[in-house]
Amino acid sequence: MLTRTDNGEVDFGQYSPLISSQLSDQLTGVAGQLRGRRIVHVNSTAKGGGVAEILQSMTPLMNSLGIATEWIVINPPAEFFQVTKRIHNLLQGAPGTLSAEELKIYFGSIEDVAAEFRASNIESDIWFMHDPQLLPLAGMLRGNRGGVWNWVCHIDLTAPNASVLETLLPLTQDYDRLVFSLDSYVPRELAGTKRVRIAPPAIDPVSDKNTAMEEPEAFKIVSAMGIDTARPLIAQVSRFDLWKDPCGVIDAFRMARKDVPGLQLALLGLSEAIDDPESQEVFDSVAGHAGQDPDIHLYYSCDGLPTSIDRVVNAFQVASRVLLQKSTREGFGLTVTEAMWKGKPMIGGNVGGIRIQIEDGVSGYLVDSPEECAWRIVKLIGHPDKMLKMGQAARESVRQRFLLPRLALDYLNVAQAGLAVSSNGKVQDAEAFQGRLICHIDLTAPNASVLETLLPLTQDYDRLVFSLDSYVPRELAGTKRVRIAPPAIDPVSDKNTAMEEPEAFKIVSAMGIDTARPLIAQVSRFDLWKDPCGVIDAFRMARKDVPGLQLALLGLSEAIDDPESQEVFDSVAGHAGQDPDIHLYYSCDGLPTSIDRVVNAFQVASRVLLQKSTREGFGLTVTEAMWKGKPMIGGNVGGIRIQIEDGVSGYLVDSPEECAWRIVKLIGHPDKMLKMGQAARESVRQRFLLPRLALDYLNVAQAGLAVSSNGKVQDAEAFQGRLISSPMDSIAADC
Repeated sequence: MLTRTDNGEVDFGQYSPLISSQLSDQLTGVAGQLRGRRIVHVNSTAKGGGVAEILQSMTPLMNSLGIATEWIVINPPAEFFQVTKRIHNLLQGAPGTLSAEELKIYFGSIEDVAAEFRASNIESDIWFMHDPQLLPLAGMLRGNRGGVWNWVCHIDLTAPNASVLETLLPLTQDYDRLVFSLDSYVPRELAGTKRVRIAPPAIDPVSDKNTAMEEPEAFKIVSAMGIDTARPLIAQVSRFDLWKDPCGVIDAFRMARKDVPGLQLALLGLSEAIDDPESQEVFDSVAGHAGQDPDIHLYYSCDGLPTSIDRVVNAFQVASRVLLQKSTREGFGLTVTEAMWKGKPMIGGNVGGIRIQIEDGVSGYLVDSPEECAWRIVKLIGHPDKMLKMGQAARESVRQRFLLPRLALDYLNVAQAGLAVSSNGKVQDAEAFQGRLICHIDLTAPNASVLETLLPLTQDYDRLVFSLDSYVPRELAGTKRVRIAPPAIDPVSDKNTAMEEPEAFKIVSAMGIDTARPLIAQVSRFDLWKDPCGVIDAFRMARKDVPGLQLALLGLSEAIDDPESQEVFDSVAGHAGQDPDIHLYYSCDGLPTSIDRVVNAFQVASRVLLQKSTREGFGLTVTEAMWKGKPMIGGNVGGIRIQIEDGVSGYLVDSPEECAWRIVKLIGHPDKMLKMGQAARESVRQRFLLPRLALDYLNVAQAGLAVSSNGKVQDAEAFQGRLISSPMDSIAADC
């Protein structure tokens, strides 16, 4: 049976004070052009989850704009939801495949839904099918119902399971438009097609969940649910789902509680959704992880609440000092948006839709581990002024980008595009621009909102130079303007010329190192992406097997463009404690020689050098260490990957444990260290010395100066022969 609702209308004037006049004018303008058309949204559940919340508010808003809009919920059997939950998990990267029986249930249930539509009198000019539950429906109904068909996918498809994606992708051919929450969620097979549109979700600011609630009222509600309002509270408002990492939240809370007396945690996962059959099992697992801890409050059942679910959610978000959403996959995360709208600093997992909402360090923090999450909780609660400032920035960000009227405009634009035929369907070629832009940053997984802001600016450049192929944004991939030029070191600089061991030992000894004992070092600024605390953890594990081992973290700070380095240094110093074998260097005052020669000395004096980054544009400190004939242990990320040949010129590692194991193995095998060091130096000589980078830049420059008879920039490959005849080989030989 199909459940039909139009949800009536809402007074559009309620939104006017909350949105810009430009957005209001655009929305009413597009709505006026679509007046007289009929829109139908279809999804699989009327309660619970972000899609249901969006449609509860979207339907009356569109009706108020003069467009007849209806929301229909399908009612398949329970076994259908067992299968679609598996599909959801697989699309977000879980291993496995769908069995023939599961596919039979999936397609059979939707065929029954299609039969119900055929027997009904439901007609529409524009259809919106939401998520994989409804995906097969267009192919079954288009011939019978007509209209424009749009599929909206709210799931994080960053790293989907290939087998299920291969099964479902052909079904998208029956849709006129395909709507995704983020650019990065568009499957490679669909990228660049005109059918694809991007529409991040949004919240309804005038709903019970998101209207202003005063603290006394919020405290009264949470107090009735067992919270001690005299003590600090943090909360994650999210269904019990392994992708939301509730056990990781508990781990972070327990670490943070050591520094925040009386801290309480609420995991609010009140369950109404019928399309999430795994939630009870996950809740039981989380309850086991929480144990009998009296400071951890878990909420799953909706029975006996002191008020409606929406107002309970509102109350917990208002009453909490800090709100969390530590997901490991997240299609968007409307609970993030809700918290930010209430002026709360948000700590979120560094994934998917959370990335485009939280501006790291401005409106909240993005974290990659329970340890980092705990650290951010402690820092925020200890700095109320920072919480207030971040909360204000968070609310303003939501006001500008993630309120319902903006999403309504996105959907209406999709609807209009499906109905209209463009007089010029060709994408203009954007080649002939001036200037060259060189980007040294790791853009493997960029914040989508920032990328969306900056990408249009690249149109003013004739050539765009990136360090690696994998850093080229999808929107630019394959264009003639893009060139690849990995960075390189200057082998004749003070930092990289040969330094004898006695001189190196003299310099590091003057800086507190005992040269009679083995030393390992990471030479890198104090930055969370460089994972200095992870290096300390690896050192402490390795020291158990290497007597007398010392660690130097050399992050001498000269850069004026890194205002967070002092804060990170303080955190790392706290993590190091009073350990006499850990040597931290931040200030440039009182050095025995120049910074470059100090760096050179530490790289020469160390047995093994580290660069355990979690993101790395390239990592010239890796190149420097390899040039000095040192085996390098580096994070298995970005530019480090193209420098270290794992097991040949060093090792790539993914954890402190693996890093520690490699340190011990290398120091215990001097012959292997020597052999790896020789391979490392030769690799740099062949690929990463300055003259090669100069050639890359000159190729880019010459290509930009050459103009063909039709006025367009010629391809750079036409000029490489002329530059290769330069004295490059003799320069490299001298190096």
